[in-house]
Amino acid sequence: MTYPQNPQQPGHQQPGYATQPGYPQQGYPQQPGVGQPGYAQPAYPQQPGYGYAPPAPVPVPVDPNTNTNTAWIWLAMFVPALAVVSLFFVNWQGMLDTVRQAMESAATSSTAPDQFALQSQMWQAMGPAVWLGFLSYPLMVLSIVFFWMDWRELGRRGIVRRFHWAWSFLGLVTGVGALVSVIGRTVVLRQQGLRAMAPLWAYIVYVAVSLIGGAAFAVWFMSEFFRMISTVVS
Repeated sequence: MTYPQNPQQPGHQQPGYATQPGYPQQGYPQQPGVGQPGYAQPAYPQQPGYGYAPPAPVPVPVDPNTNTNTAWIWLAMFVPALAVVSLFFVNWQGMLDTVRQAMESAATSSTAPDQFALQSQMWQAMGPAVWLGFLSYPLMVLSIVFFWMDWRELGRRGIVRRFHWAWSFLGLVTGVGALVSVIGRTVVLRQQGLRAMAPLWAYIVYVAVSLIGGAAFAVWFMSEFFRMISTVVS
């Protein structure tokens, strides 16, 4: 048995269902590929390689009117001269006469106490010369200290480039530490347009006078010594 279909009435629509609201789909960024712009990577600073050295600082110009003649440079140059000046306060003639008398007495004395007494007498006569030899080393150490103080004072006056004071240590080994320090100091300061010739000229005069005086003293002393030896032998 068949049932007739229910015909729709004209003007009447079947109720429909509302479209369900869709959920927004979350998009993902596209991976950079061919023809697509990529992400900008942050730039990292380039690390310096091995052997890299920072640029040297530019030296600050020095006022050409800066006074470079410190009190310490004069003391550093002429403090060792005290040992030379003290040579004039030694009775060299009396020392030679004492040595001559001791040598003459040694020829007639044979006992051990007499020999010991004569040797003591000779060493006492030569004592001033021995003490002068020991005095020169403390004076050289004091000169090194004064060279350091001069180096420091020049830095306080705004002079960055200075001849290093450690060169004065050569005075303990070769005896030319002061000469090397004064010449190097003058050259470095003159390269910066500074007036620094006065200490060098003064030291040259001192060295010349010392050499002439030392040579004259050596000639006199050796002549007196050989005359004493000839007197004792005869």
